[in-house]
Amino acid sequence: MIDTLLRLSEDKNSLCVHLPEHIELEDSYQPEDVVNALPLFEAGGFYVVEEAVAELLAAVKAGEFDSIESLTIAERRDTLVSVVMDDDQMSASLHVTGAYGGNPPTGNLLLALLAEYRITKGVNKKALKMVLEKSKMLAPGEEKTFEVARGKPAKAGTNSTFVALVDDVRERVLRPQGDEDGQVDMRDLGDITTIAEGTPVMKRIQATKGVDGMSVTGNVLQAENGKEVPFKLNNGTAVSEDDTNMLIATMAGLPWIHEDGIEIDDSLTMKSVDVGTGHVKFKGSIIIEGDVSPGMKVEAEGNVMVGGFVESALIKAGGDIVVMKGIIGHQVEEDEPMSCKLEAGNNITAKFSQYAELKAGLDIKLTLHAMHCRISCSGSLVVMDATEKSGTLSGGTIEVTKAITTVNLGSLAGTHTTVSAFTDYNEHREALSVFQKAYDEEQQQLAKATEAELKLTKLPENKRSEELVEKIKQFKSHHKSELAACHSRLSLQQKKLDTMMRENIIEVKNRIYSGVMIQFSQERLMTKREHSPSRVLFDGYEIKIDPMTTKKTNQQPPQ
Repeated sequence: MIDTLLRLSEDKNSLCVHLPEHIELEDSYQPEDVVNALPLFEAGGFYVVEEAVAELLAAVKAGEFDSIESLTIAERRDTLVSVVMDDDQMSASLHVTGAYGGNPPTGNLLLALLAEYRITKGVNKKALKMVLEKSKMLAPGEEKTFEVARGKPAKAGTNSTFVALVDDVRERVLRPQGDEDGQVDMRDLGDITTIAEGTPVMKRIQATKGVDGMSVTGNVLQAENGKEVPFKLNNGTAVSEDDTNMLIATMAGLPWIHEDGIEIDDSLTMKSVDVGTGHVKFKGSIIIEGDVSPGMKVEAEGNVMVGGFVESALIKAGGDIVVMKGIIGHQVEEDEPMSCKLEAGNNITAKFSQYAELKAGLDIKLTLHAMHCRISCSGSLVVMDATEKSGTLSGGTIEVTKAITTVNLGSLAGTHTTVSAFTDYNEHREALSVFQKAYDEEQQQLAKATEAELKLTKLPENKRSEELVEKIKQFKSHHKSELAACHSRLSLQQKKLDTMMRENIIEVKNRIYSGVMIQFSQERLMTKREHSPSRVLFDGYEIKIDPMTTKKTNQQPPQ
């Protein structure tokens, strides 16, 4: 038996070869025969030295034993613990390999290991206790990693933020008023109110300081402080002399809220626009408390605010157009101009629109529906109320530079509806192609420079012109720099396009009906069946309708 050649060491920590006086063994032993012999020496859990086992069996086969005297075949090994630390030193772990008959680690050993790697911050004592406990349960050779320390990342400060202290007139369209009994009148949007001179209109929340972080080795990670952003001073506002974080009105008028400031309109106010008033043209902004009657024209270099309806009229504004109630035209043939047309340099906001043409330099938002309209805007289109339960986009032609969001798209009757989102995709794609072409050209130029440099090194030194050497060196340096710049521009444009393709989508919260023509770039897709809540995406090659998983809600039927 092979066990006649084995003996446990005096310290009982290793199983070694011991040669008896007379050796009579077969020469057909296998490695498993050696392993199976270990329990006879109470060494079943020892680490088997495979190279030594192979050497032992080779000696047995050859009948030459002198070279294997005292050879260690298996040995007791304690639990092996090593430190694993991230490159940024923000996390440290202990990698544990189960003991081979040896001892588990001690708390002092773990602390010594951490100290050796200067891991002094963010150490989790509970995690260290878990390492001690779990190490005892690992099978011989079983490996497991435990995170025991985590650094504190630096927390950047926040930039200045701005809080409006007056109501946004555009939001009034979204908030019907309630009476004393709590009943809501959908037609009552409240009075159009102006503010008085000296009224506080916006406050600035000051920037905050960053909080430094620390790696597990104690290195301080400097945090950036937030930046103080100044107010943008528009017409009719100034920073308060008493409080530099307060913006006040310097005139009476209608407030228009911007991201970092307020604009006060010294507006022309009218009860209504009809045949009695005639057409209205004003260099500032116009507030119309009632309706704009059929056939009337309203033009303003500033904003236009309508408290009632706009019916088969023309409104042009250099800024925003806000219609508290609805925009109504009448049905015309496909090639005829719409009887009702609104054109805004910035945004258009209204409750609903039907048989009208809407054109905006920024966004268009309708809370109830848009039916049989011709809509175009350079921003996004939203046809949806604040609850995301009402809002139908049906009929007509819609062209939107960015995204479209609505509750229902199309109608149960299959009304033909054409919607096009991300209309400037081709422009961004063309820009990407231009950057790619420039990058490829610079690669070619750099390759030529490298080739010329290589040819020059093959010439004898006495035949190398210093002027030529310097010229090639400068040529290569120039195109290497240009290549890096081209790569940066190409990368930024690709990231920009990728972001736009994720964001400039058509999102439908409830139902897409059949008969909707969806277009992105030159690609078109006609819906032939109903779709549940979906996001309509364009990946640059095809249009995809991806279902959304949403909680069940009682959706209102399309209007």
